[in-house]
Amino acid sequence: MFTSTRAKVKISSYDALVNGISKEGGLFVLDKIPQVDIERIKNMDYVHLCSYILSLLFIDIHENDLYTIAQEVYPKYFDCENALVLKHFDNHSIMELDHGPTFAFKDIALTFFPKLLSLAKEKIGITKEITILNATSGDTGGATLFGFKDIENINTLVLYPNKGTSQIQEQQMLSFQSSHAKVLAIESNFDECQKIVKNIFRKNPTRAILSSSNSINIGRLFPQVVYYFYTYFQLVRDKKIKKNDKINFVVPTGNFGDILAGYIALQMGCPIFKLICASNQNNILYDFFKTGRYDIRRDFFKTNSPSMDILVSSNLERLLYYILDNDPKKVKALMDSLSEHGYYTIPQEALDKLKMFGYGYASEEETLKTIKEVYTEKHYLLDPHGAVGYKVYKDISKNDKHYSVVIETASPYKFTQSIKNALNLKSVDEFSLMNEIKNVTGIPIPLALENLSHQHLKPIVINKEEAYEYIYKLIGGNNRD
Repeated sequence: MFTSTRAKVKISSYDALVNGISKEGGLFVLDKIPQVDIERIKNMDYVHLCSYILSLLFIDIHENDLYTIAQEVYPKYFDCENALVLKHFDNHSIMELDHGPTFAFKDIALTFFPKLLSLAKEKIGITKEITILNATSGDTGGATLFGFKDIENINTLVLYPNKGTSQIQEQQMLSFQSSHAKVLAIESNFDECQKIVKNIFRKNPTRAILSSSNSINIGRLFPQVVYYFYTYFQLVRDKKIKKNDKINFVVPTGNFGDILAGYIALQMGCPIFKLICASNQNNILYDFFKTGRYDIRRDFFKTNSPSMDILVSSNLERLLYYILDNDPKKVKALMDSLSEHGYYTIPQEALDKLKMFGYGYASEEETLKTIKEVYTEKHYLLDPHGAVGYKVYKDISKNDKHYSVVIETASPYKFTQSIKNALNLKSVDEFSLMNEIKNVTGIPIPLALENLSHQHLKPIVINKEEAYEYIYKLIGGNNRD
Protein backbone atom coordinates (compact mmCIF):
# COMPACT_ATOMS: atom_id res chain seq x y z
CA MET A 1 0.00 0.00 0.00
CA PHE A 2 1.02 3.58 -0.61
CA THR A 3 0.81 6.56 1.69
CA SER A 4 1.32 10.30 1.14
CA THR A 5 4.29 12.45 2.05
CA ARG A 6 1.92 14.94 3.73
CA ALA A 7 -0.83 12.81 5.30
CA LYS A 8 -1.38 9.30 6.61
CA VAL A 9 -3.40 7.48 3.96
CA LYS A 10 -3.55 3.96 2.55
CA ILE A 11 -3.99 3.61 -1.18
CA SER A 12 -3.44 0.80 -3.69
CA SER A 13 -0.92 0.84 -6.52
CA TYR A 14 -3.76 1.20 -9.03
CA ASP A 15 -5.27 4.22 -7.26
CA ALA A 16 -1.86 5.85 -6.83
CA LEU A 17 -1.17 5.44 -10.56
CA VAL A 18 -4.48 6.97 -11.57
CA ASN A 19 -4.51 9.81 -9.03
CA GLY A 20 -0.90 10.80 -9.59
CA ILE A 21 -0.81 13.12 -6.59
CA SER A 22 -2.51 12.93 -3.19
CA LYS A 23 -5.54 15.13 -2.46
CA GLU A 24 -3.70 17.34 0.02
CA GLY A 25 -0.85 17.90 -2.44
CA GLY A 26 1.56 15.25 -1.19
CA LEU A 27 3.31 12.62 -3.29
CA PHE A 28 2.67 8.91 -2.96
CA VAL A 29 5.41 6.83 -1.35
CA LEU A 30 5.92 3.33 -0.03
CA ASP A 31 6.16 3.42 3.75
CA LYS A 32 8.76 0.66 3.58
CA ILE A 33 11.11 0.11 0.64
CA PRO A 34 11.39 -3.62 -0.18
CA GLN A 35 14.61 -5.63 -0.55
CA VAL A 36 15.75 -7.50 -3.65
CA ASP A 37 17.16 -11.00 -3.92
CA ILE A 38 20.51 -10.13 -5.49
CA GLU A 39 21.28 -13.72 -6.46
CA ARG A 40 17.98 -14.01 -8.28
CA ILE A 41 18.47 -10.93 -10.44
CA LYS A 42 22.19 -10.96 -11.26
CA ASN A 43 21.79 -12.55 -14.70
CA MET A 44 18.36 -11.24 -15.71
CA ASP A 45 17.75 -9.49 -19.02
CA TYR A 46 16.02 -6.12 -18.91
CA VAL A 47 12.47 -7.43 -19.36
CA HIS A 48 12.67 -9.98 -16.55
CA LEU A 49 14.52 -7.58 -14.27
CA CYS A 50 11.92 -4.87 -14.88
CA SER A 51 8.97 -7.10 -14.07
CA TYR A 52 10.65 -8.47 -10.92
CA ILE A 53 11.77 -5.10 -9.50
CA LEU A 54 8.42 -3.46 -10.21
CA SER A 55 6.51 -6.37 -8.67
CA LEU A 56 8.31 -5.58 -5.39
CA LEU A 57 7.43 -1.89 -5.63
CA PHE A 58 3.87 -2.29 -6.93
CA ILE A 59 3.17 -5.08 -4.47
CA ASP A 60 -0.49 -5.55 -5.48
CA ILE A 61 0.22 -5.77 -9.23
CA HIS A 62 0.97 -9.29 -10.45
CA GLU A 63 4.46 -9.88 -11.82
CA ASN A 64 2.98 -11.56 -14.92
CA ASP A 65 1.07 -8.36 -15.80
CA LEU A 66 4.24 -6.32 -15.41
CA TYR A 67 6.17 -8.84 -17.53
CA THR A 68 3.58 -8.56 -20.30
CA ILE A 69 4.02 -4.79 -20.43
CA ALA A 70 7.82 -4.94 -20.26
CA GLN A 71 7.86 -7.49 -23.06
CA GLU A 72 5.71 -5.16 -25.18
CA VAL A 73 7.91 -2.08 -24.82
CA TYR A 74 11.50 -3.38 -24.38
CA PRO A 75 13.07 -3.45 -26.89
CA LYS A 76 10.20 -2.65 -29.31
CA TYR A 77 10.57 1.12 -28.94
CA PHE A 78 14.36 1.12 -28.50
CA ASP A 79 17.24 0.76 -30.91
CA CYS A 80 19.14 -1.53 -28.52
CA GLU A 81 18.37 -4.84 -26.86
CA ASN A 82 18.11 -3.83 -23.20
CA ALA A 83 16.79 -0.23 -23.28
CA LEU A 84 20.22 1.30 -22.61
CA VAL A 85 23.82 1.17 -23.79
CA LEU A 86 26.98 1.34 -21.66
CA LYS A 87 30.17 2.88 -23.03
CA HIS A 88 33.24 1.97 -20.99
CA PHE A 89 36.26 4.18 -20.32
CA ASP A 90 39.04 4.20 -17.71
CA ASN A 91 37.44 3.62 -14.28
CA HIS A 92 34.09 4.94 -15.48
CA SER A 93 31.28 4.23 -17.90
CA ILE A 94 28.65 6.37 -19.57
CA MET A 95 25.10 5.05 -19.31
CA GLU A 96 23.30 6.10 -22.49
CA LEU A 97 19.56 6.47 -21.88
CA ASP A 98 18.78 8.13 -25.23
CA HIS A 99 17.99 5.06 -27.31
CA GLY A 100 14.20 5.37 -27.15
CA PRO A 101 11.67 6.93 -29.53
CA THR A 102 12.18 10.55 -28.39
CA PHE A 103 15.91 10.14 -27.63
CA ALA A 104 15.82 10.99 -23.93
CA PHE A 105 15.92 9.01 -20.68
CA LYS A 106 12.24 9.74 -20.07
CA ASP A 107 11.40 7.15 -22.76
CA ILE A 108 12.37 4.25 -20.52
CA ALA A 109 9.51 5.03 -18.12
CA LEU A 110 7.13 6.72 -20.57
CA THR A 111 6.87 3.76 -22.91
CA PHE A 112 6.02 1.55 -19.91
CA PHE A 113 3.81 3.86 -17.86
CA PRO A 114 0.95 4.41 -20.37
CA LYS A 115 0.25 0.69 -20.55
CA LEU A 116 0.53 0.43 -16.77
CA LEU A 117 -1.97 3.27 -16.35
CA SER A 118 -4.31 1.55 -18.80
CA LEU A 119 -4.11 -1.59 -16.66
CA ALA A 120 -4.84 0.43 -13.49
CA LYS A 121 -7.81 2.11 -15.15
CA GLU A 122 -9.20 -1.30 -16.11
CA LYS A 123 -8.64 -2.82 -12.65
CA ILE A 124 -10.37 0.07 -10.90
CA GLY A 125 -13.24 -0.02 -13.40
CA ILE A 126 -12.88 3.51 -14.79
CA THR A 127 -14.76 3.86 -18.06
CA LYS A 128 -14.49 7.64 -18.44
CA GLU A 129 -11.59 9.31 -20.19
CA ILE A 130 -8.54 10.32 -18.17
CA THR A 131 -6.57 13.49 -18.87
CA ILE A 132 -2.81 13.38 -18.34
CA LEU A 133 -1.44 16.73 -17.18
CA ASN A 134 2.26 17.18 -17.71
CA ALA A 135 4.68 20.02 -17.03
CA THR A 136 7.95 19.67 -18.90
CA SER A 137 11.29 21.39 -19.10
CA GLY A 138 11.76 19.73 -22.48
CA ASP A 139 12.10 15.96 -22.73
CA THR A 140 9.18 14.67 -20.63
CA GLY A 141 6.67 16.37 -22.92
CA GLY A 142 7.78 14.62 -26.08
CA ALA A 143 8.11 11.27 -24.32
CA THR A 144 4.62 11.65 -22.80
CA LEU A 145 3.00 12.54 -26.11
CA PHE A 146 4.65 9.61 -27.85
CA GLY A 147 3.90 7.15 -25.07
CA PHE A 148 0.18 7.96 -24.92
CA LYS A 149 -0.45 8.52 -28.64
CA ASP A 150 -2.08 5.11 -29.18
CA ILE A 151 -3.67 4.64 -25.73
CA GLU A 152 -7.47 4.73 -25.89
CA ASN A 153 -9.57 7.02 -23.67
CA ILE A 154 -6.58 8.92 -22.32
CA ASN A 155 -6.00 12.55 -23.31
CA THR A 156 -2.73 14.40 -22.82
CA LEU A 157 -2.05 18.06 -22.09
CA VAL A 158 1.56 19.25 -21.92
CA LEU A 159 2.70 22.60 -20.52
CA TYR A 160 6.20 23.90 -21.16
CA PRO A 161 7.98 27.23 -20.61
CA ASN A 162 7.84 29.36 -23.75
CA LYS A 163 11.38 29.77 -25.12
CA GLY A 164 12.59 27.62 -22.24
CA THR A 165 13.35 24.49 -24.27
CA SER A 166 15.52 23.87 -27.30
CA GLN A 167 13.84 24.45 -30.66
CA ILE A 168 14.14 20.75 -31.44
CA GLN A 169 12.51 19.75 -28.15
CA GLU A 170 9.66 22.17 -28.92
CA GLN A 171 9.16 20.95 -32.47
CA GLN A 172 9.22 17.36 -31.27
CA MET A 173 6.39 18.08 -28.81
CA LEU A 174 4.33 20.01 -31.36
CA SER A 175 4.66 17.22 -33.92
CA PHE A 176 2.77 14.81 -31.61
CA GLN A 177 -0.37 16.98 -31.28
CA SER A 178 -3.68 15.35 -32.17
CA SER A 179 -7.36 15.48 -31.29
CA HIS A 180 -6.56 14.03 -27.85
CA ALA A 181 -3.12 15.63 -27.30
CA LYS A 182 -2.48 19.35 -26.80
CA VAL A 183 0.67 21.36 -26.11
CA LEU A 184 0.72 24.79 -24.46
CA ALA A 185 3.67 27.19 -24.17
CA ILE A 186 3.37 29.14 -20.91
CA GLU A 187 4.97 32.59 -20.64
CA SER A 188 7.02 31.64 -17.59
CA ASN A 189 9.53 29.04 -16.40
CA PHE A 190 9.23 25.32 -15.65
CA ASP A 191 8.55 25.88 -11.96
CA GLU A 192 5.45 27.92 -12.83
CA CYS A 193 4.28 25.22 -15.26
CA GLN A 194 4.69 22.62 -12.54
CA LYS A 195 2.86 24.85 -10.05
CA ILE A 196 -0.08 25.20 -12.46
CA VAL A 197 -0.32 21.43 -12.82
CA LYS A 198 -0.23 20.84 -9.05
CA ASN A 199 -2.82 23.56 -8.41
CA ILE A 200 -5.18 22.09 -11.00
CA PHE A 201 -4.89 18.70 -9.30
CA ARG A 202 -5.87 20.25 -5.97
CA LYS A 203 -8.65 22.57 -7.20
CA ASN A 204 -10.02 20.84 -10.31
CA PRO A 205 -13.59 22.25 -10.72
CA THR A 206 -14.36 20.05 -13.76
CA ARG A 207 -15.61 16.49 -13.94
CA ALA A 208 -12.37 15.40 -15.58
CA ILE A 209 -10.36 12.53 -14.09
CA LEU A 210 -6.77 13.75 -13.90
CA SER A 211 -3.46 11.96 -13.72
CA SER A 212 0.15 12.97 -14.35
CA SER A 213 3.10 11.70 -16.34
CA ASN A 214 5.66 13.76 -14.44
CA SER A 215 7.85 11.89 -12.00
CA ILE A 216 5.48 13.04 -9.25
CA ASN A 217 3.56 9.93 -10.43
CA ILE A 218 5.04 6.69 -9.13
CA GLY A 219 4.32 5.13 -12.54
CA ARG A 220 6.95 7.45 -13.98
CA LEU A 221 9.38 7.13 -11.12
CA PHE A 222 9.57 3.41 -10.39
CA PRO A 223 10.54 2.11 -13.88
CA GLN A 224 13.67 4.23 -13.58
CA VAL A 225 14.83 2.17 -10.59
CA VAL A 226 15.40 -0.79 -12.91
CA TYR A 227 18.29 0.62 -14.92
CA TYR A 228 20.43 1.16 -11.83
CA PHE A 229 20.29 -2.57 -11.08
CA TYR A 230 20.72 -3.55 -14.72
CA THR A 231 23.75 -1.30 -15.16
CA TYR A 232 25.40 -2.62 -12.02
CA PHE A 233 25.17 -6.25 -13.08
CA GLN A 234 26.14 -5.45 -16.66
CA LEU A 235 29.36 -3.92 -15.31
CA VAL A 236 29.97 -7.17 -13.41
CA ARG A 237 29.32 -9.20 -16.59
CA ASP A 238 31.64 -6.90 -18.55
CA LYS A 239 34.32 -7.45 -15.88
CA LYS A 240 34.58 -3.73 -15.11
CA ILE A 241 33.83 -4.38 -11.45
CA LYS A 242 33.63 -7.40 -9.19
CA LYS A 243 30.38 -8.57 -7.66
CA ASN A 244 29.61 -6.62 -4.46
CA ASP A 245 32.00 -3.79 -5.37
CA LYS A 246 30.26 -0.51 -4.63
CA ILE A 247 30.07 2.12 -7.36
CA ASN A 248 29.02 5.73 -7.89
CA PHE A 249 26.25 6.98 -10.16
CA VAL A 250 26.61 10.58 -11.34
CA VAL A 251 23.16 11.92 -12.17
CA PRO A 252 22.40 15.25 -13.92
CA THR A 253 19.54 16.47 -11.80
CA GLY A 254 16.67 18.95 -12.06
CA ASN A 255 13.38 17.65 -10.66
CA PHE A 256 15.19 15.00 -8.58
CA GLY A 257 13.28 12.04 -10.06
CA ASP A 258 16.14 10.18 -11.72
CA ILE A 259 18.46 10.37 -8.73
CA LEU A 260 15.60 9.48 -6.35
CA ALA A 261 15.15 6.30 -8.40
CA GLY A 262 18.81 5.62 -7.66
CA TYR A 263 18.18 6.19 -3.95
CA ILE A 264 15.34 3.65 -4.04
CA ALA A 265 17.63 1.18 -5.84
CA LEU A 266 20.26 1.68 -3.14
CA GLN A 267 17.70 1.13 -0.38
CA MET A 268 16.53 -2.04 -2.15
CA GLY A 269 20.06 -3.44 -2.08
CA CYS A 270 21.87 -2.20 -5.19
CA PRO A 271 25.59 -1.90 -4.23
CA ILE A 272 25.89 1.87 -4.62
CA PHE A 273 28.54 3.86 -2.76
CA LYS A 274 27.47 7.39 -3.71
CA LEU A 275 24.71 9.02 -5.73
CA ILE A 276 26.30 12.17 -7.10
CA CYS A 277 23.80 14.99 -7.64
CA ALA A 278 25.09 17.06 -10.58
CA SER A 279 23.53 20.52 -11.00
CA ASN A 280 23.89 23.27 -13.56
CA GLN A 281 24.01 27.00 -12.75
CA ASN A 282 20.62 26.62 -11.01
CA ASN A 283 22.47 24.82 -8.24
CA ILE A 284 19.80 24.84 -5.54
CA LEU A 285 20.27 21.11 -4.87
CA TYR A 286 24.02 21.60 -4.45
CA ASP A 287 23.31 24.16 -1.73
CA PHE A 288 20.73 21.88 -0.10
CA PHE A 289 23.06 18.89 0.22
CA LYS A 290 25.85 21.14 1.44
CA THR A 291 23.87 23.09 4.06
CA GLY A 292 20.47 21.44 4.61
CA ARG A 293 18.73 24.65 3.53
CA TYR A 294 16.47 24.76 0.46
CA ASP A 295 15.91 28.35 -0.65
CA ILE A 296 14.13 29.31 -3.88
CA ARG A 297 14.56 33.04 -3.23
CA ARG A 298 17.32 33.28 -5.81
CA ASP A 299 17.97 34.15 -9.43
CA PHE A 300 16.67 31.73 -12.04
CA PHE A 301 18.96 31.05 -15.01
CA LYS A 302 18.10 29.85 -18.50
CA THR A 303 21.10 27.66 -19.26
CA ASN A 304 22.55 25.55 -22.03
CA SER A 305 21.19 22.48 -20.18
CA PRO A 306 17.51 23.58 -20.18
CA SER A 307 15.96 20.35 -18.91
CA MET A 308 17.66 21.06 -15.58
CA ASP A 309 16.48 24.66 -15.29
CA ILE A 310 14.36 23.99 -12.21
CA LEU A 311 14.26 25.54 -8.74
CA VAL A 312 11.43 23.52 -7.16
CA SER A 313 12.60 19.90 -7.31
CA SER A 314 9.38 18.02 -6.60
CA ASN A 315 10.80 14.58 -5.88
CA LEU A 316 13.00 15.91 -3.10
CA GLU A 317 9.81 15.81 -1.03
CA ARG A 318 9.88 12.02 -1.18
CA LEU A 319 13.46 11.94 0.06
CA LEU A 320 12.47 14.27 2.93
CA TYR A 321 9.78 11.79 3.93
CA TYR A 322 12.33 9.01 4.33
CA ILE A 323 14.93 11.04 6.23
CA LEU A 324 12.29 12.62 8.50
CA ASP A 325 11.25 9.29 10.03
CA ASN A 326 8.37 8.73 7.59
CA ASP A 327 6.52 11.54 9.34
CA PRO A 328 4.09 13.38 7.02
CA LYS A 329 3.56 16.19 9.55
CA LYS A 330 7.23 17.10 9.40
CA VAL A 331 7.22 17.03 5.60
CA LYS A 332 4.07 19.14 5.38
CA ALA A 333 5.59 21.74 7.69
CA LEU A 334 8.59 22.06 5.38
CA MET A 335 6.44 22.25 2.26
CA ASP A 336 4.24 24.90 3.90
CA SER A 337 7.36 26.89 4.75
CA LEU A 338 8.56 26.63 1.15
CA SER A 339 5.19 27.81 -0.14
CA GLU A 340 4.77 30.66 2.36
CA HIS A 341 8.35 31.84 2.89
CA GLY A 342 10.33 30.45 -0.05
CA TYR A 343 12.67 28.25 1.96
CA TYR A 344 13.02 25.52 4.56
CA THR A 345 15.86 24.04 6.60
CA ILE A 346 16.07 20.41 7.64
CA PRO A 347 17.42 19.46 11.09
CA GLN A 348 21.06 18.38 11.35
CA GLU A 349 20.11 14.79 12.19
CA ALA A 350 18.21 14.59 8.88
CA LEU A 351 21.13 16.10 6.95
CA ASP A 352 23.39 13.47 8.53
CA LYS A 353 21.25 10.77 6.87
CA LEU A 354 22.24 12.04 3.40
CA LYS A 355 25.82 10.80 3.43
CA MET A 356 25.13 8.54 0.46
CA PHE A 357 24.76 11.65 -1.70
CA GLY A 358 27.60 13.59 -3.25
CA TYR A 359 27.09 16.88 -5.04
CA GLY A 360 28.66 19.26 -7.51
CA TYR A 361 27.76 21.66 -10.27
CA ALA A 362 28.98 23.00 -13.59
CA SER A 363 28.86 26.56 -14.85
CA GLU A 364 27.81 27.41 -18.40
CA GLU A 365 31.43 27.72 -19.48
CA GLU A 366 32.43 24.47 -17.77
CA THR A 367 29.58 22.60 -19.48
CA LEU A 368 30.70 23.69 -22.95
CA LYS A 369 34.36 23.07 -22.11
CA THR A 370 33.50 19.53 -21.00
CA ILE A 371 31.65 18.78 -24.25
CA LYS A 372 34.68 19.90 -26.25
CA GLU A 373 37.25 18.11 -24.09
CA VAL A 374 35.41 14.78 -24.01
CA TYR A 375 34.83 14.91 -27.78
CA THR A 376 38.47 15.81 -28.46
CA GLU A 377 39.95 13.24 -26.10
CA LYS A 378 37.51 10.35 -26.49
CA HIS A 379 35.60 11.17 -29.69
CA TYR A 380 32.43 10.94 -27.59
CA LEU A 381 29.79 13.65 -27.99
CA LEU A 382 27.94 14.46 -24.77
CA ASP A 383 24.69 16.38 -24.61
CA PRO A 384 24.91 19.40 -22.25
CA HIS A 385 23.14 17.59 -19.39
CA GLY A 386 25.52 14.66 -19.63
CA ALA A 387 28.36 17.19 -19.77
CA VAL A 388 27.22 18.66 -16.45
CA GLY A 389 27.38 15.16 -14.98
CA TYR A 390 30.76 14.43 -16.55
CA LYS A 391 32.30 17.63 -15.22
CA VAL A 392 31.10 16.77 -11.71
CA TYR A 393 32.43 13.21 -12.15
CA LYS A 394 35.88 14.60 -12.99
CA ASP A 395 35.76 16.74 -9.85
CA ILE A 396 34.77 13.93 -7.48
CA SER A 397 37.13 11.38 -9.07
CA LYS A 398 40.12 13.35 -7.80
CA ASN A 399 39.39 12.07 -4.28
CA ASP A 400 36.98 9.16 -4.81
CA LYS A 401 38.39 6.17 -6.69
CA HIS A 402 35.22 4.08 -6.84
CA TYR A 403 34.14 3.01 -10.31
CA SER A 404 31.61 5.56 -11.55
CA VAL A 405 28.75 5.63 -14.04
CA VAL A 406 27.85 8.98 -15.59
CA ILE A 407 24.29 9.15 -16.86
CA GLU A 408 23.85 10.59 -20.36
CA THR A 409 20.23 11.69 -20.49
CA ALA A 410 19.53 12.73 -24.10
CA SER A 411 20.81 12.83 -27.65
CA PRO A 412 23.18 15.74 -28.31
CA TYR A 413 21.14 16.36 -31.47
CA LYS A 414 18.36 17.76 -29.27
CA PHE A 415 20.66 20.56 -28.10
CA THR A 416 22.42 21.72 -31.24
CA GLN A 417 23.06 25.29 -30.08
CA SER A 418 25.06 24.01 -27.12
CA ILE A 419 27.05 21.68 -29.37
CA LYS A 420 27.62 24.58 -31.75
CA ASN A 421 29.03 26.75 -28.98
CA ALA A 422 31.17 23.92 -27.63
CA LEU A 423 32.65 22.87 -30.97
CA ASN A 424 32.76 26.33 -32.60
CA LEU A 425 30.41 25.45 -35.44
CA LYS A 426 29.00 27.99 -37.90
CA SER A 427 25.36 27.19 -38.79
CA VAL A 428 22.64 29.39 -37.31
CA ASP A 429 19.42 27.36 -37.56
CA GLU A 430 19.15 24.40 -35.19
CA PHE A 431 18.18 22.04 -37.98
CA SER A 432 21.07 23.14 -40.21
CA LEU A 433 23.30 22.57 -37.22
CA MET A 434 22.26 18.92 -37.08
CA ASN A 435 23.77 18.41 -40.53
CA GLU A 436 26.93 20.29 -39.59
CA ILE A 437 27.33 18.21 -36.42
CA LYS A 438 26.90 15.05 -38.50
CA ASN A 439 29.49 16.22 -41.03
CA VAL A 440 32.01 17.18 -38.33
CA THR A 441 31.57 14.19 -36.01
CA GLY A 442 30.28 11.44 -38.28
CA ILE A 443 27.54 10.64 -35.73
CA PRO A 444 24.24 9.82 -37.51
CA ILE A 445 21.21 12.06 -36.91
CA PRO A 446 18.24 10.15 -35.46
CA LEU A 447 15.77 9.94 -38.35
CA ALA A 448 12.82 11.17 -36.30
CA LEU A 449 14.74 14.34 -35.40
CA GLU A 450 15.95 14.86 -38.95
CA ASN A 451 12.36 14.75 -40.20
CA LEU A 452 11.35 17.55 -37.82
CA SER A 453 13.18 20.11 -39.96
CA HIS A 454 10.36 19.99 -42.49
CA GLN A 455 7.59 20.85 -40.02
CA HIS A 456 8.27 24.17 -38.20
CA LEU A 457 5.04 24.02 -36.21
CA LYS A 458 3.97 27.03 -34.12
CA PRO A 459 2.99 26.75 -30.47
CA ILE A 460 -0.08 28.06 -28.66
CA VAL A 461 1.36 30.65 -26.25
CA ILE A 462 -0.60 31.81 -23.18
CA ASN A 463 0.39 33.69 -20.03
CA LYS A 464 0.24 32.06 -16.63
CA GLU A 465 -2.74 34.18 -15.49
CA GLU A 466 -4.91 32.90 -18.38
CA ALA A 467 -3.65 29.33 -18.13
CA TYR A 468 -6.10 28.02 -15.54
CA GLU A 469 -9.30 29.05 -17.34
CA TYR A 470 -7.88 27.88 -20.68
CA ILE A 471 -6.91 24.48 -19.28
CA TYR A 472 -10.19 23.99 -17.39
CA LYS A 473 -12.06 24.50 -20.66
CA LEU A 474 -9.81 21.96 -22.40
CA ILE A 475 -10.03 19.23 -19.78
CA GLY A 476 -13.71 19.87 -19.10
CA GLY A 477 -14.46 19.55 -22.79
CA ASN A 478 -12.43 16.34 -23.01
CA ASN A 479 -14.42 14.69 -20.24
CA ARG A 480 -17.33 12.74 -21.64
CA ASP A 481 -19.58 10.24 -19.88
